[in-house]
Amino acid sequence: MDNDPKRKAKATQEFIKAKKWNILEWPTESRNYGAERYGPESVCVEQRSAFVMEQCTKKLSYPDWGSGCYQVGCTPEGLHIWLEDSAYLCSRAGQVLAVSTQVHGWYYEGRLVCPSCLDFCDVCPPEQDPPPDNWTRAAPVDLCSRSSNLVVTLWLLMLNLLPLLAGLFLCVYK
Repeated sequence: MDNDPKRKAKATQEFIKAKKWNILEWPTESRNYGAERYGPESVCVEQRSAFVMEQCTKKLSYPDWGSGCYQVGCTPEGLHIWLEDSAYLCSRAGQVLAVSTQVHGWYYEGRLVCPSCLDFCDVCPPEQDPPPDNWTRAAPVDLCSRSSNLVVTLWLLMLNLLPLLAGLFLCVYK
C-alpha cells in the first residue's frame, strides 16, 4: 500500500496500524490538482466541479475529480472548510462553495459541496442561507507578475503618458 494522502484519514490510519502494513513514502513531486490539505483534521469533501489551476500562461485541470481531502474545523458559526489560509463557512449541508486560493504560484479555483455540520461538530448552529460575503476570493489581476496592484500601475503609466500624447496631438494638428 502506498502513502497516498487520500488514505491518511484517522480511521484509515487506525486500520492500517491494526493490520501492521508497511507504508511507502508518497512522492513529493505529485501535483495537487484540488488544493487539497491532508492530515488528521482533513475529511473527504465532494467537489462539484474539477478544480482549475492557472499559472501565467499555463492552465491545468485534473480529469479525475469528484472528491478531495480538505481540513475542516468547528466554530460557533458552524463548520469551516479550509483551503490554505482561507476558511469557507458552510451554513447548510449541500451548500455549494465557490473557492479559490494561491499555492506556490498557482491559482486554484473550484467548487465544493458542504457536508453536514453535525457529521463533524458536536455543536452546530441552525442551518441558514449563506452570508453574502461568502463568495470566491478575487483572483490576482495578473497571474504572471502576481501583482494585485497592476491596474493601479497601468493607470499611473497612462497618466504619465498624457503630456506626451498632448504634445503629439498639438504637433500633428498645428
